[in-house]
Amino acid sequence: ASIETFEEDNICISIGFLTDVTKEMALKDLFERIGYIDELTKLPKRSILDRILEINIGNLQRGHIEDFVLMMIDVDHFKLVNDTHGHQAGDYILATLADVMSTTTRKQDERGRYGGYELYGFTVGDITTGLKFAERLRRRVEKYKFTYKNKNVPITVSMGLVSATQAGKVDSLTADQLIFSA
Repeated sequence: ASIETFEEDNICISIGFLTDVTKEMALKDLFERIGYIDELTKLPKRSILDRILEINIGNLQRGHIEDFVLMMIDVDHFKLVNDTHGHQAGDYILATLADVMSTTTRKQDERGRYGGYELYGFTVGDITTGLKFAERLRRRVEKYKFTYKNKNVPITVSMGLVSATQAGKVDSLTADQLIFSA
């Protein structure tokens, strides 16, 4: 709030606003309690991806959107990270990668943890839009210095992308088809 004082009239005016985030915090707590948020990465879990795909397949079939892209992301040689640096290092890498993804995605992009060392990305648009999203993420991971206990842990990711219109007939498109194709 900003405060203005008019001393000659002995008046003080405060102008500002408050934002009540009680509902948002309660919703976040609920999602964590019922298991929609991965504890390690703080990203949405696979069940959220299932819902995102269900909604967007329906939107595509009804003509509300023209296309969308699913991206599956694997951490390359993750077993080697665990074997060389330990499982705590692997956890650190996943949590840090989630942060890197969060700073790379735009508001309209989605990201989450599919399972294990696999993550996902989602964006509405054609394959070109998806490729730009993937390249932004790939470059960010390439430049990021993953350091665990003062040791550099080189990390790269592999990504597979598919646009919904490329995956098959829109009328019979399924989430499983998209995930398999990506």
